[in-house]
Amino acid sequence: MVMIKKQTKENKMSKIIGSTGVDSGQLLITDPCYIQYKKTFKDDSLNIQDNELTCSGEYYDKPKQIGIGGGMGVIVPTLHGDGVYDIKADYNKYGKIISITIKL
Repeated sequence: MVMIKKQTKENKMSKIIGSTGVDSGQLLITDPCYIQYKKTFKDDSLNIQDNELTCSGEYYDKPKQIGIGGGMGVIVPTLHGDGVYDIKADYNKYGKIISITIKL
C-alpha cells in the first residue's frame, strides 16, 4: 500500500489510511459494535457470524440503509465489483480526520 500525503488549499492533509476487500460487489459502512465476531484462526482473523450484517447473497444495485430506522449502516454497491479499494482520509489542520473517501 502506498501512503500518499498532500496538502490541499483548505489547509487539510490527505493520505491513504488503508484498504478494504470486497467479495460481494458491495461495501458495508457501519459502527464496529454492530458486528458480532469471534476469533477463528491462529492469526486472530475475524469471522462475522450470522446476523443482519452478514452477506446473505443479496445484491443491492443502489445504496440501502439497514437496521431499524436505517441506523445500523448503509450497503453501497461498487462500480467494478469485487476487489480491493483504498480508503483515503482528509485531516484538518489539527490532525483530526474530517472525512473519508472510498473510490468504488
